[in-house]
Amino acid sequence: MRRMFAVAVAAITVAAALTAATPQAADAAPIPVRIGKQSAAPTQWGGCFTWCAFRNRATKKCLDDSFRAGLRTFPCNGTDHQRWRYDFTGYLVNQNTGRCIDDSIQHGLRAFPCNGSVYQRWVLNFNNRLPAMTYIHFGSQSTGRFMDDSFPYGLRAFPRNTSDYQLFWAH
Repeated sequence: MRRMFAVAVAAITVAAALTAATPQAADAAPIPVRIGKQSAAPTQWGGCFTWCAFRNRATKKCLDDSFRAGLRTFPCNGTDHQRWRYDFTGYLVNQNTGRCIDDSIQHGLRAFPCNGSVYQRWVLNFNNRLPAMTYIHFGSQSTGRFMDDSFPYGLRAFPRNTSDYQLFWAH
């Protein structure tokens, strides 16, 4: 019961912040997030409240989805193919395609039409190891794997590790 109350309070707080935020205030306002047993999110994670790009720390490429090329990372270019919305219930939705990021053992990491399944739910784990930037680990609720982007293997789901290949930041 307490958990449901905490989630409801967090959702109301986020909704109020989104309604009241001005463009100038959005850059400085905290995002109060609570997902599962995860603690509150840091006050800054790129300052994006709606559609944002997620850039990998190691490769410097952005998450990208198009009907032609599919889910991948690609040099950041500011297009809608690289704009994502995390809806705080766990879904990462692409602005261009409307598809969700999906991870299953059978199909691997892919973009797929949003269908509400657990394969499309992600937990954001924040890593504050560098003082100037907050990095995000995207963990799949279905497989326990994390988004990982490396030069030799590209974008994939992989067991959690401490490499920069699993760190993303929002901008």
